[in-house]
Amino acid sequence: MNKKQFFFLFFLAIYYSSNCYGDGVGIFDFLSSDKTITQDKNNCKLISFKGDNLDYIIQKDLQQFELDIPTIDNNFIRCSLKKFSVTNSDHKLIIQKNNSQKSEQCQSNIHSYLVNYFGESLGVMIYYDNKIIISYKYKGRQFEINKVDNQFFLFDVNDTKLKNSFTCQVEEKRSEIVRENNLNESFSNTPKCLELAIEIDQYTRNTFNSSTSALNWAHAIIAGANQLYASEVNLNITVVSTIIWETVDPYANYVNNASSMLSALRNYWINNNTSVSRDLVHLMTKRTNTGTGGIAYRDVLCDNSWGYAFSANLNNNTNFSFPNPSYTWNLMVVNHEIGHNIESHHTHWCGWPGGPIDNCVSVEGNCTNNPSPQLGTIMSYCHTTSSGSIIDFHQVVVNNALNPGILGASCLTLCPFYGCTDSNATNYDSTATVDDGSCMYAPPQLSAVVNNISCHASNDGSIDLVVSGGLTPYTFIWSNGLFTEDINNLSPGTYTINVSDALGQISSASYLI
Repeated sequence: MNKKQFFFLFFLAIYYSSNCYGDGVGIFDFLSSDKTITQDKNNCKLISFKGDNLDYIIQKDLQQFELDIPTIDNNFIRCSLKKFSVTNSDHKLIIQKNNSQKSEQCQSNIHSYLVNYFGESLGVMIYYDNKIIISYKYKGRQFEINKVDNQFFLFDVNDTKLKNSFTCQVEEKRSEIVRENNLNESFSNTPKCLELAIEIDQYTRNTFNSSTSALNWAHAIIAGANQLYASEVNLNITVVSTIIWETVDPYANYVNNASSMLSALRNYWINNNTSVSRDLVHLMTKRTNTGTGGIAYRDVLCDNSWGYAFSANLNNNTNFSFPNPSYTWNLMVVNHEIGHNIESHHTHWCGWPGGPIDNCVSVEGNCTNNPSPQLGTIMSYCHTTSSGSIIDFHQVVVNNALNPGILGASCLTLCPFYGCTDSNATNYDSTATVDDGSCMYAPPQLSAVVNNISCHASNDGSIDLVVSGGLTPYTFIWSNGLFTEDINNLSPGTYTINVSDALGQISSASYLI
C-alpha cells in the first residue's frame, strides 16, 4: 500500500467513524398524515424509516453510536445507544418435542441497544427479523416507535385506541428462604445478575413461522425488561435457558384457571428441570384464556421451589398491527410479574409505608379507599384509567420491595459484562469484564524522529520510529532490508517503512536522511 492509498483510507475511516459514533445517525423523518392510532391525533406521528443507515450499523456490529430519535413535538433528541446481549454466554435453547427434549444452537438474530440521553436511561431499541422497535420514556410520558399496517408510527402508549385491562394475580405460597442481612452500601452499588429461564408454550410457538422467530420475540421483550431493572435497581436480567414447546405443553388444558396453571408450571420444572440453573422461571404466552393477564409467586427470588410466574395476553401476531397490544404493553406485563417474584406488592396495597402509593383501583387490604385516576407505574393498575402508566418503578416500591429483595438474595452473582477490554482498541468498554473478541483497532499510526548525518559523506544518520494504534505485535520491513523498528548508521537517502500489525493492517511512511 503506498502513502497516498494509506492516507485516503485513513481519512475515509475517520469519516465513517464520525458518522457512526460522533454525529447522530438519522434513520427517521416526520411525514404529513391524518392517520392516527391514538385517540388524540396529536399523540401520534407518522414517520419514515431509512433502513439503509441502520443496516450499516448492524453489518458493522457497532457497539456504540448516536441516534436521532423523534419526539412527539416534531423534534429530535440525540441519544447514545449501546449494544447489549440479553442471553448468557452459555445460553441453552431446548426444543420440546414429543416425549423428548432436543438441545439446539441458539440462532437468535436480535440486536438490542440501551437508549441513553444525557446520562439517563430512557429505554431500549430492538432490531430483529427486519423489525425495529423503540420503547422510551420522555418528559414523563411513555412512547413507542413501531410498524403498524406497513407504516411506522411514533405514539403515546397510554393514548392508543385499544385500552388494556390487564390485571394479575399474586400467590403468597412459598417456603421460607434465607436473606442476607447487614449488607454494606458498596454491595448495593454493585450490578447484580438475575439468571432467568423462560418458556414459550405451543400455542405461542405456532403463531410464528419458526422457533427462531418465537425466540426472537421472547428475547426482545426480556431485553426491554433488562433495561428497566438495570437502570432502576442495578439488576441485569440475562436469559440462561429458553424452552420452546413444539408439542402439547403441560399447561394447555388449564383454561380460566391461572392459579392451577401456575402450579402446573412449578410442578413441571421441579419434576423435570432441576438441572437447569436459574434464579427465576417465566412462561410467556399469547393465550387470552388463562383467566388473568399474569400471575406470580411473590418474594421468591433464589427459591427454585417457588420462583415461577407467567405473562399472558401478550400480542397475538408477529407484525404488531393494532388493535393488538404493543411491544411496550408486553414489556409492562413481564416487568410487573418479575417485580412480584422479587418482592413487590401492587401499588394499591395498604401495607406500603404511608398506605397505598396510588388508588387507581380499589385498594388491597383494609384502608381508606377512594379510587381515582393518576399516572401509574409498573406495579400499578393505573393503565386501566384515563391517566395511564409509564415503564417506571415508584421509588417507594424500589426502596421497600425491590432493593431489599435483590440485596437479600443469596443466589445473585456479579454480572459478567461482555465487551472489548483492551484500552488500546477504538471500541474499548471500560465496564466490560469479559473480552468477547469484538475489539477493533485503527491501522498503525507512524511518526519518527529523524537524525540527519553529521557531515558530508557520513553514514551516522538514524530514524527512531514511533508506532501507535493497531494490534501488537508489529512487523517492520525497511526499504534497505532491515527488520527492526529503528535503524541507524544511515547514509543520505530516502527510507521507506512498511509496518503491519497482528491483524494484517499495513501502514507505510517514507523519511529523508
